[in-house]
Amino acid sequence: MLHTSEIWSSPVKQLAEQYRCLADWLEKHDIIPWQVAVNWSKDALIVHLKEETFMRIFQGHLAQQSSDALGLTWTVESENLVFTCFTPTTTQ
Repeated sequence: MLHTSEIWSSPVKQLAEQYRCLADWLEKHDIIPWQVAVNWSKDALIVHLKEETFMRIFQGHLAQQSSDALGLTWTVESENLVFTCFTPTTTQ
């Protein structure tokens, strides 16, 4: 018989734990994220929020900013999850 414990000691276990944390977080804040993605290089979830939601929940938190020609991305790590918000550059 095959021993399957190695499967659950892999990144799958880490992602499963993060999904459980995310479920608790979503229930706590009563929101639905814009998108949830997996950063496979870090075996971590990335939770994308709409700008209004991100600013309301993470007001007062220190957020990393990165920008490019398309816009500004805000990033906060909280409760073992990575939350992001993208604000597009407006052109006139």
